[in-house]
Amino acid sequence: DGVVELAKWCSAEGIKVGSTTGYVRSQIEVLLQESAKQGYVPLCAIGADDVPAGRPAPFLLYEACKKLDVYPMTKVICVDDTPVG
Repeated sequence: DGVVELAKWCSAEGIKVGSTTGYVRSQIEVLLQESAKQGYVPLCAIGADDVPAGRPAPFLLYEACKKLDVYPMTKVICVDDTPVG
């Protein structure tokens, strides 16, 4: 609950929103279609097959930052819905 509203607020404030997941690209495409129907459209979505290693390695986040052109990492807030994230 609240993801769509938070993403819209972030966008209005100039905060870039991306998503990362342990799913592979083919699964991500399905999820992106469904989330868009609910109003959530991240600027990027990075999956397990987009990086050399998934969580707990930091590569999903690094790839999202690269796609979003966000640097330095001190400007990044990561919110996760899993303990390993």
